[in-house]
Amino acid sequence: MAITEHGKCKILSLNNQGLGVAQTDLGTALLPYTIPGEIVEFERHQYRRESNCILKAIIEPSAYRVQPVCKYFGVCGGCLLQHLNDENYYQFKYEVINQALKTANIQTNINPIITIQAGMRRRANLEAIKKNDQIFLGFHRFRSHQIINIDSCPALLPKLSNLLTPLKAVLAQILENRQKAQIFLTEASNGTDITLTIQEQSSLNSQQRLILSNFAKDHAITRFIFRYRKLLDIIQEITQPYIIFDSIAVKIDAYGFLQSNFSSDKILADLVLDFFMPTNCKKQNMVVADLFCGRGTYTIPLARHFKVDGFESDHAAISALSEAILNTDRQINLVKRDLFALPLTVQELNSYNAVVINPPRAGAEDQCHQLKTSTITKICYISCNPETFARDAQILCSGNNYQLNEVTPVDQFYWSPHLEVVGFFQRIA
Repeated sequence: MAITEHGKCKILSLNNQGLGVAQTDLGTALLPYTIPGEIVEFERHQYRRESNCILKAIIEPSAYRVQPVCKYFGVCGGCLLQHLNDENYYQFKYEVINQALKTANIQTNINPIITIQAGMRRRANLEAIKKNDQIFLGFHRFRSHQIINIDSCPALLPKLSNLLTPLKAVLAQILENRQKAQIFLTEASNGTDITLTIQEQSSLNSQQRLILSNFAKDHAITRFIFRYRKLLDIIQEITQPYIIFDSIAVKIDAYGFLQSNFSSDKILADLVLDFFMPTNCKKQNMVVADLFCGRGTYTIPLARHFKVDGFESDHAAISALSEAILNTDRQINLVKRDLFALPLTVQELNSYNAVVINPPRAGAEDQCHQLKTSTITKICYISCNPETFARDAQILCSGNNYQLNEVTPVDQFYWSPHLEVVGFFQRIA
């Protein structure tokens, strides 16, 4: 790695990733943990034909800079925006969706951001390595594979944050020197779920298993799994972990999709329900398609009022949701289908009154091309990527059948540049 530039620069703006943008002799510099107007010292590094800029010091700080909550801020790459005051933080989040819509030439009303404060994250994907008999456990340094050793995380639920130090102690006993591990933590509705994988280790010896079993018992872990590829070794399982959606429990695993916290489940589901069935409106005879339905975040609440067909490609998600609704009165029909390879056609879509769609970050470009000429009355689009949301909104509105009435941003990834967006599309004709 070679240093190709070293000097001072002025931060001109923040991009949609929360990075400070500056212009230097060698071009644009993108620097984390900065604020527009600040004068900073930086280095530009060149490695394998790729350039990367590193913040060295804040020379003239902004008046809008505040003391970060986390002691690892600026080192750990998990949070990028703890240094912004409330007003500038909110403005940054607003501009993330505003600029995405402007770029796509979409004009609509942006509702006030619904903010879910820090300390609510129910999932964490941690990495660990043992070096010289010390465990380094945490998240990566920004744009690096280096693991930043942490003993707490204010973004997580306190129950999960409090497990970090005990986890280090148990990993110190079972890992060899230079050996790496991955730990998936999920706080379910009925307790904590942990999945552990260890580099180049296909099974546990009896001593390792005993150590992990004692840890799971001491900390009342609902389920603790050692995983090697597709092989699962259950160390402890008091009961299978589940998440409750609208009073129905759906089993989960470490790798299945979930919203980032419990509040998000209800907030997002209520936004969808309010759009499809306004307040004080009686139950309607509607049929709804839930595209990319996952484990039923929207399928289950919607089925309290409507008949719902859920479409999902993940076999584990479909199986868990099928089992959850087996002995309920919810009118739900589930279809295993890859909507990227085989989106619902216009003819299929026309059998529904409304659609809720919640695709991955890549969006649902092909599906939106089918939706834009359908006869569906209402479309509610939930996205974790404002840019692909804006692209797909442009597609939906291009057929002159739909208009985007409004969007509601939900900040469920507090201190990060990410933003959830809920868009409400109404058929014009």
